[in-house]
Amino acid sequence: MTLSVKNKLYGGFLAIFIVMCSGLSVIWFEVSTSEQVAMEINQDDVPELEQYLILIDEIGDVYRSSLEIVLGDNAALASYRSNIDSAYSAINLLKGLELGNQADTRRLEEVSMSLKNYTEGFESQVMIAASNSRVAVNFDITKHLHDQYLAPIEKILDKASISEKQDTYSALRGLIDSFSLIYMTIIISAIAVIVGSLLVSYFLSNSIVRRVSVLNNVAQRIANGDLSSDSVVDNASDELSSLAQSINKMQRSLAELISSIHSVSVDVKEATCELAAVGEKMVVGASSQSDKATLIATASEELSLTISEVATQSNQTYSEAQRSESCAIEGRSVISDMVQSVQQVSIQMEEMSGQMNNLGAHGKQIGSVIKVIQDIAEQTNLLALNAAIEAARAGEFGRGFAVVADEVRALAERTTRATQEVSVIIQSIQSGTQQAVSLTEDNRQLVESGVKQSEGAISALEQIVGGASHVQTMINSIATAAEEQTAVTKEIATDISSISDISDHTLEQASFSAMQIEGLNSKVNELDQLVARFKL
Repeated sequence: MTLSVKNKLYGGFLAIFIVMCSGLSVIWFEVSTSEQVAMEINQDDVPELEQYLILIDEIGDVYRSSLEIVLGDNAALASYRSNIDSAYSAINLLKGLELGNQADTRRLEEVSMSLKNYTEGFESQVMIAASNSRVAVNFDITKHLHDQYLAPIEKILDKASISEKQDTYSALRGLIDSFSLIYMTIIISAIAVIVGSLLVSYFLSNSIVRRVSVLNNVAQRIANGDLSSDSVVDNASDELSSLAQSINKMQRSLAELISSIHSVSVDVKEATCELAAVGEKMVVGASSQSDKATLIATASEELSLTISEVATQSNQTYSEAQRSESCAIEGRSVISDMVQSVQQVSIQMEEMSGQMNNLGAHGKQIGSVIKVIQDIAEQTNLLALNAAIEAARAGEFGRGFAVVADEVRALAERTTRATQEVSVIIQSIQSGTQQAVSLTEDNRQLVESGVKQSEGAISALEQIVGGASHVQTMINSIATAAEEQTAVTKEIATDISSISDISDHTLEQASFSAMQIEGLNSKVNELDQLVARFKL
């Protein structure tokens, strides 16, 4: 069965892991066993040994207290009672610790019974009859009770303590042996892990490194350009075998690739030579095209400026025509208003002429009335004169009438003078009225002539307005055409500028292409040199 490199590594690491787990399992078992032994020593053997020693000590203290009581020491009674209680307490603790040991339990029952018999015998035989005269007797009795009850207890307790001491020492020796086994297991496991690791590392490295060295040598020859070496043979059917096949395939592919690159480089070199010739022609053509495009762009810009000037002048002429049309329309409106005003003046002149004629007639009527008034004033003056004469004849009686006659005569004279002045004014008015009538008639005729001429002016202004509107339409058409020509010329100039820019860009690209072709030719030469380094 063939294994891959990965499986070999996993197998080696698994073997090391199994050895380590085995050692750890043994160590764990020994540690658990040692822990149980230590717990038994701590919870059973040591406490039992301690209580047995305490009980032996308390039994000795009971006997000592008994002797002190026999000797008459009154304070020894309390010590006696305390030692008895301590002895029974130790017995009860030992019974709890020795529940699983029937022989030790029976021994404790014997100890308890013997202690009870001793205390009952001592208290009934010695303490009741204690006196100074019975010291020797009581001492003998106490000695007898000790030999009968306490001495067997001491023997029993000595055996039990010796047995517990032996059990403790045996457990301690077992614990020490367990620790020794743990240390030995750790050492053996460590040695096994180290030896196993070294063996696995040696066999794996010897199996992998040798084959990797072969692959490395082939890779180094390929890296140095030697593609003529034989194919690597590796039948292990693992990752390194797959890598060897890949290297063989890479070597064959590189050989084919280098051959293809060499063939292509020859073709590219020939093509770059042809492209270099074409590029030079493109540079010359692009340069000529750029120069001509620049000349056309300059002419188009000058033409655009000329057409823009025409458009500007046309717009100004259109503005002037609009202003002339506005002025003609305004003049027509003014003249129309003037004609209406003159016609109104003519009508008013006719009315005023009629009024002047009426005024002349009324002046004549006033003259007639003034003549009548003058006649009345003359007659009044004559009457006043006659009245004055008659008053003079009357003497004193006619004096008042004479005063009235004088006043009437004065009034008549004033009336005569006033009528004469009014007559002169009326005559002046009549003369002025005749002149006004004559002038009014002349003005009316002039107004009628002005109306006719104004109507002719209105007709002429209407013709001017129509002509100005037509001129304005024509100028607007010219301006629109000029603006369209300007826009088209600008577009042409822009397109020619774009063509010039494109030509410049084409020239730059052609120059750049020529440089790239030269660089490509240089790279092809370098590629030929690099391909020549490979040994096929």
